[in-house]
Parts: sequence; structure tokens; C-alpha cells
Amino acid sequence: MVGLGSLTSRDAEQVAQETRDLVQSRDLVSLAVTGLSAAGGVVVAQEVSDRVLEMANLNVDPVNATDYAGAVVTKGVVASAFAFAAANLSGIGLVATGFMAMGALASAGADLLEGLLTTAPVGGGTSSSMLANATSAASNAASASNTSKSVTVNATQPTSASSNGTADAAF
Repeated sequence: MVGLGSLTSRDAEQVAQETRDLVQSRDLVSLAVTGLSAAGGVVVAQEVSDRVLEMANLNVDPVNATDYAGAVVTKGVVASAFAFAAANLSGIGLVATGFMAMGALASAGADLLEGLLTTAPVGGGTSSSMLANATSAASNAASASNTSKSVTVNATQPTSASSNGTADAAF
């Protein structure tokens, strides 16, 4: 079994420890620089991503795996550019661009996670396709019976239509 310690590098642990120390020391100027720089990295990565996605004829608000991939790759490139800049600077420039790289990387990670959670078929399809299946099953169940019966949708059971006019759908 792999321990959690081997999943991170010594450098990443050192940055986390130093950030913790910074918070504990209540160095407000340094906290402001790091916090605002990281937030700036998120904002810049999003703005660049929006423009690149528009030029590539992709959706700025991703709706499919291609859109998400475009956003993640673009934000990864922005993070790399900030990291390259940080490698060539010192002092506040190093701190600002280094944390901007982290912000851009966090934004790319958020898009990756959102893309995996919203575009990956879980349980046979997306919630919208399951809703369509439930609606279709309810309609079929109602039209299968010539008598007037109520049609109900139970959102906890797998999609099926029964002979009594009830349709069940899983969401």
C-alpha cells in the first residue's frame, strides 16, 4: 500500500509548511501578497481560457469533454507561463508569480474535476438523459392503458414502466 507521504514531493510539503507558518505568524502583508496573487492567477487563467476557447469555437461555459479539455489545457499553459516567470524573478516578483501559477493550476484542477463529474457517464447516463428516460417511460405507461390512470414518477428506483401506469426513474 502506498503511503500518503510518497504522493507528495518534499518541495510541496515544504511550501505547505511555510504557508502554514506564514498564517500562524500573522504576517498580514505576506498573506495579502500570496492570497491576492493566487486569486489573480485564477482570474488571469479564466480570462485567457475564455478568449482561447472563443477563438477555438468552444464553449466558454464548458458543456462537454472537449470544452473542459480546452479549458484545462489552456489554464495549465497559463500556470506554466507564471511558473517560468517565477523561475526568473526574485523577491516579491517571485512570490507573486509563483502564487499566480498556483492559482492558475488550481483553476485548471477545478475545471478538470468539474468536467469529470459532469461529463462522465455515471450509472448509464447523465441526469438529463435519465430525466428524458423517466418522462418517456411515464408517457409510455400512460398510453399503454386505455383507462384514465395517474402517472407517478418515483425518483429513487431504476427506470421501468409497470402495467399499472407507474413509471420509476433513477436520478
